[in-house]
Parts: sequence; structure tokens; C-alpha cells
Amino acid sequence: FQTPHLSDRTSKLQIQLFRALVLQATVPLFTAYAPIACCCELPFFGLNFPIFSVVCPTFCAMHPVVDSCIMISTVSQFR
Repeated sequence: FQTPHLSDRTSKLQIQLFRALVLQATVPLFTAYAPIACCCELPFFGLNFPIFSVVCPTFCAMHPVVDSCIMISTVSQFR
């Protein structure tokens, strides 16, 4: 996908930034929201996994690290 008013380099950078943005928007689903949702919702169904209370803070703390790793790995200007 090429736009006529952008240079080749700028177009590639925009695509890389878009991919990074999409990944940064979806990663919190797995690192922050899903573990907390499981921790809160599973007891309603009669399931008790105490490991979620240990895993939830770890996943939430991992989010900033994973977020920066996504940016470093997807955008070639930052490598």
C-alpha cells in the first residue's frame, strides 16, 4: 500500500508505527484485563484457582516491559 504524497521511507515508518500501535492496544487484554477478569469471575462459577491471585500482579507488572519491547521490536528506527 503506497500513498503518492509520502516518501517510501515515511510510508514504511507509518506502517511500522501502526503495527506497534495495534499490538500495544491488544497486549493489555492479556497482561492486565484477562488475569483480573479471571480472578474476579471464576469464583462466580464455583471455580477456585488461588494461582490467579499470585499471577495477576505479575502480569500487570509485566505490561510496561512488554509494551516497550513491542515498540523496540516493531519499529526499525528504535533498533
